[in-house]
Amino acid sequence: MDKLDPDDEIPVQKGTISSVVDESEPRNFASLIAHQVSVRVAWVFKTESVLIPAFLDSISGSGWVRGCLPILNRIGQSFAPLWMADRIQTTPRKKWILLLTTWMMGFPWVLLAILLWNLQGGNFPGFPALFLFLYTFFFAATGLNRVIFGTLQGKLIRAGHRGRLLGISGILGSIFSVAALLYMQKFISIEGYRLFFVSFLVSGVGMLLAGLTCLGIKETPDQYEPSRNSFWQQLNEARIILRENRPFRKLVIVSMLTITILLIFPHYQTFARERLASGEVHLIAWVIAQNIGAGLFSLLLGSIADRFGNKLAIQVALVVIISGPLLALIFAHRNLELLHPWFWVTYFVLGMTPVTDKAITNYCLEVVPAREHAQALSTLKLCMMIPLLFSIFVGLLIDLIGFTPVFIGSSLIVVLALWQTRRMIEPRQHE
Repeated sequence: MDKLDPDDEIPVQKGTISSVVDESEPRNFASLIAHQVSVRVAWVFKTESVLIPAFLDSISGSGWVRGCLPILNRIGQSFAPLWMADRIQTTPRKKWILLLTTWMMGFPWVLLAILLWNLQGGNFPGFPALFLFLYTFFFAATGLNRVIFGTLQGKLIRAGHRGRLLGISGILGSIFSVAALLYMQKFISIEGYRLFFVSFLVSGVGMLLAGLTCLGIKETPDQYEPSRNSFWQQLNEARIILRENRPFRKLVIVSMLTITILLIFPHYQTFARERLASGEVHLIAWVIAQNIGAGLFSLLLGSIADRFGNKLAIQVALVVIISGPLLALIFAHRNLELLHPWFWVTYFVLGMTPVTDKAITNYCLEVVPAREHAQALSTLKLCMMIPLLFSIFVGLLIDLIGFTPVFIGSSLIVVLALWQTRRMIEPRQHE
C-alpha cells in the first residue's frame, strides 16, 4: 500500500450524502444512467475517431486541419468549465444546468444538418472554419455538461456506487448505441453528404431529447453563497488546488500524459484508408466496434473501481490504451494483409479511452472535498488541455515522417503515465 505523506491526507467527506439523498439515490441512480445512455446513443452518430475526421476530410483533407480537432476539443472542454466552476458549484439545483448544457450540445449538429441539406453536397471556402467553430462550441457545452454531471454525481451518489454507475451506463450505452446504428444502417450506409446529414441530424435531435432525462433527478438545493469570481480568480483557485492537494496533483500528471493518446485519434481512419486493402474501410463497423468496447470496458472498470478502487481501474485502463496504436500498426501492415479484416479490433480497444476519462473523474471526486468538486474537475480539464496544444504539430509530423513513429511515440507516452500511477494513492485505503 502507498505510504501517505503528511500533505496527502484525504479530506473527510462525512455527511456529504444526506439521509434525503440516501432515500433518493435509487431514483437518481436510474436518472443519471438514463442521461448517460441517451447522450451516448446520440454521440455515436458523430464519433470523433471515425465520422468527424471523415467529414473534415470531405470538406478539407489537410492533415493540419485534422490536427485542429483535439486542441479545439480540449479548449472547449477546458476554459468554459473553469470560467463557470464556481457558478456550477453554487447553483442550488444543478439538474437544470445539466439539462441546458445537454441541449446546447445538440444545437451545433442540428445546425450543421440543416446546412448540409441546403448545400446538397456543395462546399464553400469558409466551411471548414465554420465547422471548427461549431465543433469548439459543442465541446464547450460538453465540458460544462461533464463537470456538472460529475459534481451532481458526487452530490447524489455514494463513492462506493459510482463504479456501478459507470459500468451499468457503459454497457447499456453500448447495447442501445449498437442497436441504434444497426437500425439506422439503411439510412447511414449511403455515401457523400447524405451520410453526414443523417448522422448529424440524429445526433443533434438525440441530445435534445437526452436533456429531458434530467427531469427525473430528485435534488435538494445546495446552500452556497452566489459566486462572483472572475475568470482570473478562477485561474488562481485552480493554482491553489494544484498547490495544496498533492493526491490531486499526482492525478493531474497521470491524466496529462494519458490524454496525449487523443492526439492521434483524428488520424486513425486516414491511416486505415491509406494502408488497408481496397474494401476494408468500414466506418460504421468501426463505430460499432468502438462502442461495444466502451461498454465492456465500462463494466470491467466499474467493477474494479467499486471492489478495489479507482487507482487500479486507471492502471488497467492504461495497459489497454497502450496497445491501441500498436494494434493499428500490426493490423494494417502492408505485409500482413490477412490481418487487415481484423482492423476493427483497434477501434474496439479505442473504446477504453472515454471510459478512462470517467474513471479519472471518479478518482478526482474522492481526493477533493465535495465543496471543491466543480473547481477540481474544471482544473483537471484545463491541465489536460495543455498536451493537446501540440495537436496541429502532430498532424504536420504525420505528413512529414509518417504514421508509424508517431503512433509508437503515443504508446510510449502512455507507458510513462502508467509508470507515474505508482505515486498515486488509493483514497479508500486512507479514509
